[in-house]
This record gives sequence, structure tokens and C-alpha cells, in this order.
Amino acid sequence: MEANRFDVSTVEGYTRATAHLAGRMEELSSGSQALNLADLSSMLRENVRKIRNDRFNISVIGEFKRGKSTIINALLGAEICPADRLPATAALNRVVYGESPAVVVHFKDGKSEEVDMDHLRAYVTKLDEASRGMAETVSEVVVRYPLSYCKNNVDIIDTPGLNDEDTMTEITLSMLPKTDAALFVLMATSPFSETERDFLVNKMIASDLGRVIFVVNAIDVLDEDEARDVLEFIAGRIQEMVVGKAKRLYGADSEEYQKFLRAIGKPRVVGISARNALRGKLRNNPSLVEESNFSELERSIEYTLTQERGGIALYTYLGRMQSAVDTMLGAIEMRRRQFSADKDVFQKKYDEGVAVLEELKKKRDRELENVDVSAKNACQELLPRIQEYIDELKKSVTAALEGVKLSKDDLSKENKEATSKRLIGIVEDVSKNCSVEYVQRLQSAIEKCTSTEITRLEGFEGEFLSKLSGIEMSLTTKDPGNTVLSTAIDVAMGMGGGIPGIGAAYLGYRQAGIKGLLLGGGVGGLTAAASFYALNSLIAAAGIALGGPIVIAGTAIVYLFAGKMAMKAVNKFLQPDMSAKFIAKFRDSVLERLTSNEVRREQEKRLKEAVYGAFDGIKERLLSETERMMNSTKATLDAIASDMEGNEEERKETEELFAQVEQSAGEVRKEIAELRGLLAPAGKGEEL
Repeated sequence: MEANRFDVSTVEGYTRATAHLAGRMEELSSGSQALNLADLSSMLRENVRKIRNDRFNISVIGEFKRGKSTIINALLGAEICPADRLPATAALNRVVYGESPAVVVHFKDGKSEEVDMDHLRAYVTKLDEASRGMAETVSEVVVRYPLSYCKNNVDIIDTPGLNDEDTMTEITLSMLPKTDAALFVLMATSPFSETERDFLVNKMIASDLGRVIFVVNAIDVLDEDEARDVLEFIAGRIQEMVVGKAKRLYGADSEEYQKFLRAIGKPRVVGISARNALRGKLRNNPSLVEESNFSELERSIEYTLTQERGGIALYTYLGRMQSAVDTMLGAIEMRRRQFSADKDVFQKKYDEGVAVLEELKKKRDRELENVDVSAKNACQELLPRIQEYIDELKKSVTAALEGVKLSKDDLSKENKEATSKRLIGIVEDVSKNCSVEYVQRLQSAIEKCTSTEITRLEGFEGEFLSKLSGIEMSLTTKDPGNTVLSTAIDVAMGMGGGIPGIGAAYLGYRQAGIKGLLLGGGVGGLTAAASFYALNSLIAAAGIALGGPIVIAGTAIVYLFAGKMAMKAVNKFLQPDMSAKFIAKFRDSVLERLTSNEVRREQEKRLKEAVYGAFDGIKERLLSETERMMNSTKATLDAIASDMEGNEEERKETEELFAQVEQSAGEVRKEIAELRGLLAPAGKGEEL
């Protein structure tokens, strides 16, 4: 590749760059294996696998009749997704690249079936009873098509309408944590319905908002001044709602509130005409596409994918490569310097080095125990939040039910079932909304605890890298400030340019909160590219499945008031002319359930799962990185001992290997520097 060969500002360029890095990682893996650095080689191979499996997910969300499917078809430049005037999409439709058209239906029972493209509507729409029944059995439909837009590892997901049914909204919510860019489609002529406002304010997790692009469709029906006013109004309303939500969650004077504002930034609002964009692309009419303003949306999507989520992922990959290069060159320098060394002198250094590694392992194990202690303390600190949550939920449920007025007709025998469903729905909605806010507060609190723990570990991290540097220094007689590992120490303390070892976890965390740690490999690693930029795994660890009706403490309510048992539980209170008494009994039953020991135990269990899940990520990272670095150092000491037993011919072959590795490593170093220059400052990000 030539100078200035990288362009990571487009998805296509980003894909080429990461593919090139994967090839470079394979070279480094082979070189490290030849240097007997097996752990390093394994780490590089794993990162190659992650790069090649990494994909961008673009989700399109919004109410029906907003033009979601038309927007997707315009992005693809082909009419792939069904577009109807009635609520159509009843399951997730994932459009991916394929050499030839194909549709694979994944059912909820785990089975899959390939169907004809012409039969797609029968599986993903609910325009009649037959298709509705079929759609209810479907988990996801994957549409493979030879589309250039998807060829660069991009998947596009069409989601059900928000204002259709609760189950459809839950399907959409379940997709958001796995999304890298979410297109929230609004209508220029009627922006922000109650459903849209509720979804944005009450349903979406705060950490989801940063990757949302608000797409105002049908902007072409307005004149220029009207269009400008509408876009300004929508941007202002979004800012008002989002900021209001953050103030309510964190408090206007809190550090979390300021962090949230920096992370979210200014709402991205783009006005388009999806209809004209699709027509222009299908008719090969560039002027019509330009008039639709669709290019601005495409640029915004590119930036979100490549400079935000992709930039962080790429920066981390580069850190892993820099770590590998430093380790390999350090091993070569140590071995080369000992070719002519005295065996007895080396043996003494060898024994001293092994003793240092044993000492570091013991200290590392003690630190792992200390992390467990910190996790236990964090749980104790956060347990009172359960009661705060229950109190808030009780208050909200009471207020919601006090506003319910039942008529004689509502309490009649023929209307009992409908009334029961209505009341259960009210309680479920309140519990879900309260639970979403509780999750966000809990997430912020856990991030604080883990941040404190990682800061505490800086002392051990510095000592660990310093001791390894000492082993290298004893074998190279270099100045301590010039060893390869001394650079690693600078990096770990935030001063250097690479991200070796556990320094990656620390630096990544400081750049992006807990999700930086996750991306660095703490919980889930780089495979969940969506984990960094989408939702962190604390939600999953807490057992909060936003794709289903059970949400933390809301679990207790839904268990009590769901299905036939729910109807019986409610109907036993329903008596004609007893509206007020019934509401009071119903409320008391719900509140009694909320304050039960069973609910509290379930809450404590889920909170502990969330906390220990986050701290286990720190432990996993600390263990894997220190183990790899110590094993690499020990492997180099053993290789030196073997070199000393070799003859002149064997040493010549070893030197040839060194020269090959050094040449490859030198080229990689230049490419790392070039790519980092392209990513700064977007890739490094602002400390949140």
C-alpha cells in the first residue's frame, strides 16, 4: 500500500483498513510464534478473528407510515423491504450481503427455513390473519442480496412500528443495544406523536441516545422556510426532552449529568425525502437524489459508524498491535544481547527474572482478591438503591391507579376481561418506565465504582510494568528509560502512544467509561463492537431483557399479573358499583407484592449480578493481560537459554528470523502511526 493509503472516513475505507490490519496481525502472529511467544500469537489470532467477524448494524426505528422501509430501500438502492400503508413489519428484517438473493427465516423455536424471495411478505408482515399468525412465530428474517452498500460488513435492520403493539415496540427495544447507528424516523408534517415522545423519554436507555440520528422524512412537502423551522423545532424538542431526562436521572449539578451531556452532544437531525431518494436511485437520477438531501443522511451514517464506534474499535486494535510489536522487539533485543554473554552470568539473571515473575504472580493474585473485596463493598454501597427504587415504583403505581376511573360498563361481566387488561397494562407501563430509569442510575453508579477500582489498580499496574522492564534492562544493559517496556509504563499512565497490556484497559476506560474497558477485552472484548458504542453489558448482567416484558422489579408485577392467572387475580376484585373499592384493592395487592421478601431477594440477586459482572470484567482483563506478558517474558528467558546452547549455524538462522520480524514490525509501526494520526482526535475521544 502506498503513502496516505488509508481512508477511514468511509465504511468502505474502514473495511479495507481493518482487513489490512487483520493481515498484519496474522504476520505478527506468525512472527511471535517463531519467537516462541505462544500467548502473544494466540492473542493476535483471536483479534484477527474478531476483526473479520465485526459488522456494523444500522437499525431503522419509528412509527408505521413514517417511511422506514422506503428509507432502507433508498440506502440499498433497491426495493427490498416491503412498504405498505398499513402496519407491515412484524419481525426484525435484517438485510445483509449475499452473492445471490436469498431469504432465511429464523423461528422462535430455533429452527430456520430458506424461502423464496417472493414469499418474504408472508413472514414479516401482518396485513391479514394468515401472515399475522406466521409473523408471530418468527424471530428474525435475514435477506441476503448482492448490494454494494452491505458488502462492507454492514447489516440494515427494519424494525416493527412503535405505535403498533407493545410486543412490536419490545422487539425494537431489544435491537437497540446491538445497534451502531439508529435512524429514528419522524414525519415532517407531524413530528413527535405521544408514542414517539414516550419512546424517547421513557423507553430508550440514556446510553442509546448517542448513536441516534433523527431522520425527518417527507421534508419535500414543506417550503424552504417551513422546513428550516420544523428541523429547528425538532432539534430543540429533542434537546429539551433528553436534557430533561438527564436532569431527572442524575441531577443538574452532578458529574454524571455533565458526562451525559458531553457524550450525547447536539442532536443530529436530518431532513430528507425518502420517496425522492429512492426514485432518484432507481431511475439513476442524481439531481433527484440531491434534492432529497439523502446524501447528508448517508454522510451522517458514515461518520457515526467509522469515526465514532469504528474509530474506538480501530484505535483499540492498533493498541493491541503496538503492544505485540513492542513485546516482539523487546524479546529480540534481549536474545540478541545474550548471544555472547557468559552462561553463568545469564543463569543468575535468569533465576532472578523467574523469581521476579513469581513475585508478580503472587501480587497479581492478591489484587484479584482485592477486586472481589471491592465488588462486595460496591454491592453493599448500592443495595439501598433497591429500596429507593421500590419506593419510587410504589409512588408511581399509586398515582397511575388513582387517575383511573371505572364505569359500570367497565365492571360488567362482558367487559371484565378488557378492564383487567387495561389495569394490568397501566401497572406494566409504570413498572417498565420506572425500571428503565433505575437501570440508568444503577449503570452510572456501577461505572463510578469500577472507575474507582481501576484507578486503585494503577499502582499495581505501574509496579508490574516496571518489574518487567527491570528484567529486560538486566539483559540488555540499556538505560531504564529506553527499554521497550518502559514505553509501556508511560502508556499505562496515559503518556505514551501505544496501548499495551492492561494499559489498554485503563486508557480505554478513561476515554469511554466502562464501555472502554469492555472494548479493551474486559467483558466480551472486541467481538461486541456494539458493546462499546451500543449498550454496555451491565444491562444484560442485571437480567434486564428489554426485548421482553420482565424488567427488574417489574418482574414481580408481571409474574403476578400476566396471562390467565392475572385475569383471575384482577377479576376477583371486579364487582358492579365498586369502582373505588376495586381500585384500592388492586393497588394494595400490587404494593403488597412490591414490598414482599421475594421481590427484594430477586432485586438483590440482579443487582449483585450486575456489580460482580462488571468487576469480573476487570479481573478477567487483569488476569489475561498479566498472564500473557509474564508468559512472554518467561518464554524469552527460555529462548535465550536455548540460544546459548546453539551452534553458529543455528544462531545465523535465528538472526535471519530476527531481521524478518524487525522488518515486518517496522512497517507495522509506521502504519500504526499513520492510522492513529487519521483517528485523532475522533478515535481517541474526549474523556467523558
